[in-house]
Amino acid sequence: MEASASAFSSSWTASGQIPERAVRSGSISRFGAIDDTEGGATHRYNLNLQLNQNLGQGQWLRNQIWWSSYDFDLLSIFTFFLNDPVNGDQIRQQENRQLWGSKHSYERENQLFGFDASTEAAFGFRHDEVNDVQLSRTLNKETILEDLSRGDVTETNFYAYMEEQLELSPSLLLTTSLRYDHFRFGYNNQLANTDLRTNSGILSPKLQLEWNASNQVNFYLKAGSGFHSNDSRVATQPGRSALPRATGIDLGTHWKVNRKLLVSLALWQLNLEQEFVYVGDEAIVETSGRSQRRGIDLGMRLEIARGLLADFDLNLTNPQFTEEAEGQRNVPLAPTFTSIGGLQYENTKGFAAALRYRWLGDRAANEDNSLTAPGYFLLDAKVNYRSGRFTWGLQLENILNVDWNEAQFETESRLRNEAAPVSEIHFTPGAPVNFRLSMAIHF
Repeated sequence: MEASASAFSSSWTASGQIPERAVRSGSISRFGAIDDTEGGATHRYNLNLQLNQNLGQGQWLRNQIWWSSYDFDLLSIFTFFLNDPVNGDQIRQQENRQLWGSKHSYERENQLFGFDASTEAAFGFRHDEVNDVQLSRTLNKETILEDLSRGDVTETNFYAYMEEQLELSPSLLLTTSLRYDHFRFGYNNQLANTDLRTNSGILSPKLQLEWNASNQVNFYLKAGSGFHSNDSRVATQPGRSALPRATGIDLGTHWKVNRKLLVSLALWQLNLEQEFVYVGDEAIVETSGRSQRRGIDLGMRLEIARGLLADFDLNLTNPQFTEEAEGQRNVPLAPTFTSIGGLQYENTKGFAAALRYRWLGDRAANEDNSLTAPGYFLLDAKVNYRSGRFTWGLQLENILNVDWNEAQFETESRLRNEAAPVSEIHFTPGAPVNFRLSMAIHF
């Protein structure tokens, strides 16, 4: 039996999202604030219990029970003085969430149709109980001007699945699975005095075919169907799709060029029946139509010398809405180019070092691409040395001291001295060049 527990607590004061024009005009710096009372606090406590039993003859029984408690309190101001020119548009979001669930599975190795096979069957559930979810208009953190939304959310997911893996030949492996999910959504709206409930279920089939063409080359094909996660406040509304379906397909290969170089390549496509965007300052979840993403993933792993490794991953994607008019099909903020990689070194004397990069390309910030969310290239380094039970570390982040946006959105806002609102990029600044020292004790 295995048991684990964890606890986390954090509070902060931050500038939140700031408009580009305020920085351009010099009224604030990139790390300044329009409202310096923004901030929040959150806590989380987790407990996990697992019991795995070897039943012999290639059979396993696995059981897991878990619980989590989470609360959240956040003060933000996205639109500044757009809706309330006197008091401002500060909002407060709060919730207290209890989550618990379990998973129970049976696995065995057997023979099926004369082929070596393995079978897994499982069932479980997850229940979310979110008490007093509220969004309020506030002034100077403490004064509540108006409740925009308030209620209790419940969501329960019961699921069961079976997976079968067949070794059709020494070089050909077939994996099939079928999963069923049943959801119960509920939202007790305390302001409207309504209690809405709905139920929905969905079947998700999946198929994977893997072919080892040689000791150096492997090909695979994956296809499957699932669903986009939903919000009870949306799912309980009449006429809304509770579980919009997602379907995807991947075709790829792994090529071991030689003893030191591995290359991987994949072509993929993902279709969603519906996209969701949570609009925090309005307490609503906006839905949009169908979308499609097509992409190419390229990866490389290279051993340059003993203990010295290089790697990179490159991803090109074309995200589009499929039912919108021409020129209005961009999925806002969906990445079109990403890449990560670097060098890492480790020796037998406890020394380790790494140089890593992250690269995100420019992308459309709205449907017609009239606003662009700028990308960035970041370079980080770290050095560790382990001696006995102690590991000492130095980490240097954003070595090039790049001005980059950690989060960014198109937002319509109005500053105190502005006569009319402006729609432009609002962003949360990423950290400048900084370093961290660390020490770890191993037991």
